[in-house]
Amino acid sequence: MRRFFLDTSSSYLSFVLTDCGGVVFSTKIRIERGTSEKILPILDFMLTQTSINIASIDEYYVVTGPGSFTGIRVGISFVYGLAIADNKAIYGINSLDAKAISIQMDNEFSVISRLKGDLFAVRSYNFKDTIFSNIEEVVVSDELIGDYITVNSFPSDVINLEAVAKHENISYFLSECLPLYLRKAEAEIDFDKSCNIR
Repeated sequence: MRRFFLDTSSSYLSFVLTDCGGVVFSTKIRIERGTSEKILPILDFMLTQTSINIASIDEYYVVTGPGSFTGIRVGISFVYGLAIADNKAIYGINSLDAKAISIQMDNEFSVISRLKGDLFAVRSYNFKDTIFSNIEEVVVSDELIGDYITVNSFPSDVINLEAVAKHENISYFLSECLPLYLRKAEAEIDFDKSCNIR
């Protein structure tokens, strides 16, 4: 079983390809902009390096956010195109869950992702008892950020996609491949303001 994992939800572009559970290709590249221009050459490089035909990939996985609006759109669209072209399965995993399973800890912990200013998306995890909260929006002051594990909030807190790809219980966290936007894009907010829509 060959599985392709993609994360474009942060300032890094991450690719992982597994074959029978083992990682055969993994890369993480920092990008400031131009995700859509860089993604295809990296895919081509991956296929060349592994001598794997794209049609032989069985399943596709993509991080669906929260995170970069443009990055999420590019990643989901890209994976959809690849999966649909060969009639393959496609799954989404949100960035909070991806971060949590990549660092799975025994004690209870919470992962947050900055939405705007001091507004964050948060989800709590208890892997020992298999209890996971719903995703909520909360205000977190700068003094309290250290109480949480962050993802896509600062340049250094990106997802370890290789750890996600190798995780035995990833199926608990898979969902439809739809963007997880917990807040409107800036353009939508500006448009609503100009139309006096609350």
